[in-house]
Amino acid sequence: LRGNHEDPRLLLERAFGVCSERPLIGENNEWWTYAQCGRAAKALASKLPDDGIVCIHGRNSKGWLIADWACALKRAPSLAVDASVTPAEAYALASRSETLTCALVDDDRAWSALDGTLSVMRLADDSSIEKPFTKRPASEPVTCLLTLGSTGAPKPLEFSADDWADWCGSSVKSKRERNALERRSVRVSCQALVAPLAHGLSRRMAWSEVLHGGRLGICDTRGDVVEQIRRYAPTHLSGAPRFYSLYSGKSGKLLAGPRLRFVAVGGAAVPRSLITTLKKLFPEAAVSDGYGMSEVPGGIARDGKVLSGVTVKIANDGEILVKTARGRIR
Repeated sequence: LRGNHEDPRLLLERAFGVCSERPLIGENNEWWTYAQCGRAAKALASKLPDDGIVCIHGRNSKGWLIADWACALKRAPSLAVDASVTPAEAYALASRSETLTCALVDDDRAWSALDGTLSVMRLADDSSIEKPFTKRPASEPVTCLLTLGSTGAPKPLEFSADDWADWCGSSVKSKRERNALERRSVRVSCQALVAPLAHGLSRRMAWSEVLHGGRLGICDTRGDVVEQIRRYAPTHLSGAPRFYSLYSGKSGKLLAGPRLRFVAVGGAAVPRSLITTLKKLFPEAAVSDGYGMSEVPGGIARDGKVLSGVTVKIANDGEILVKTARGRIR
């Protein structure tokens, strides 16, 4: 499924067919195959409106991923909002500049009370009855991520189709991660999803796995996260420094099992001491910290150094300005 800047949304459709019998999403001791997820995503896509944007608001779940993929199949612009944001705040953010026509959410009652004209559906909807639907024009934005940045104020980051191809294509063609698996003869990769899917790093890693035919294990942070991670026996693990700090007293095999091959940390300032600790915890894994995964395909910096082909400047107002190798400015 490796593409050369091919639209990842087309690769997604292909993955549902090529990998149809493989397990894709694991949640609550149950696995859904690529075919099941594809049918559910297409069924939901048929219910999405033909105009406006779709807000995805909720905790990590199978329903969240299905909603994301349904928007991709429909070509409906989406806005992902972290579950820590209240429905009222999420509604205000989503309806700020564009026409909000649909919300795929955990708390459907709260959202329905906010706007009686809004089409509101629960993320837990497992309907798999496929119906024909019309795709939106390819020229529309793919999605909008909300990044907190250094100021802590949510800032919208819009992705065009070309941006999305760069962003996901960077994952599809990433030799570093794939070679880390191939060198150690791990045939089936699995990403344990702990960080919120509304954040750039976790969502990008999820797309990378599905486009490679891998698996995604949903971790509910309200339960025993370590036990859930061990159950999935992941090859890939990503999260913020706070997540790893909570479990730094445990051995690497106790935390994630023997198959772990790639550890990513980002989303906040990463102390050098944490990287040293992670390398000791996971001696068989490639450990990497990244910055700017939401803004630039592959990130702005990795392991403390600005990446080749990326130019970084500081504006007068303190904002970070980034120019990518393809000339795009963020």
